[in-house]
Amino acid sequence: SGPSTSTNVAEKKMSIAPDSAISPTTSSIYLCAIVVGAIAFGKQNIEIPSLTGPPAATKPYDSFSEFYTFYSSEHQNPTCRLLHVIGTGLITVLLVNSQTAEPSLLPSLGIAAMSGYIACKALVGVEHGFFEFGIALASLICATKLFGGRISVSLLIPLIGYSFAWVGHFFFEKNTPATFIYPIYSLIGDYTMFARILMGIESLDPSPGGVSSEIN
Repeated sequence: SGPSTSTNVAEKKMSIAPDSAISPTTSSIYLCAIVVGAIAFGKQNIEIPSLTGPPAATKPYDSFSEFYTFYSSEHQNPTCRLLHVIGTGLITVLLVNSQTAEPSLLPSLGIAAMSGYIACKALVGVEHGFFEFGIALASLICATKLFGGRISVSLLIPLIGYSFAWVGHFFFEKNTPATFIYPIYSLIGDYTMFARILMGIESLDPSPGGVSSEIN
């Protein structure tokens, strides 16, 4: 039982892709195009105009590097951090497996992330992140349908991730997940913290002061 059981169940659900799904090669091409497009977009420093006026009081961060200091401060409980690492690790295993089992998944998630990021900037005047989250989720569903994938499998990914993370926040950290205000920044924060813990830059237990919450 435990994480391995969750992984096995999820992998079984992903084991047979529909006949109408895109091939792994096509998926890789789409994914590369999305990544290259995102990098090019970032290097151009294109400002996405706000459609909702000036930033809300709950959204003071202009960049992810500024946000991550806040994100790290909201993840000080070792058990909460461990649950984030477990959830993110499970998702990573499933995503690696998905290129053969569910080729539509990675490009669909890429499109959802880009849509959510644009919504993050355009809706900066809204106090919460529910619209941003809804746009990203709708984009995920539409892209999955377009690429011939299974919506149930696509929705399984955020379900697994949020299940572990929110148990950590509500029962151990005892605070409100940053996802409720910054869904996409929080998603990036999850993987940033995951990578930094694996690389030894941050610790599961930040209380001794050995954690660098700043991104250089």
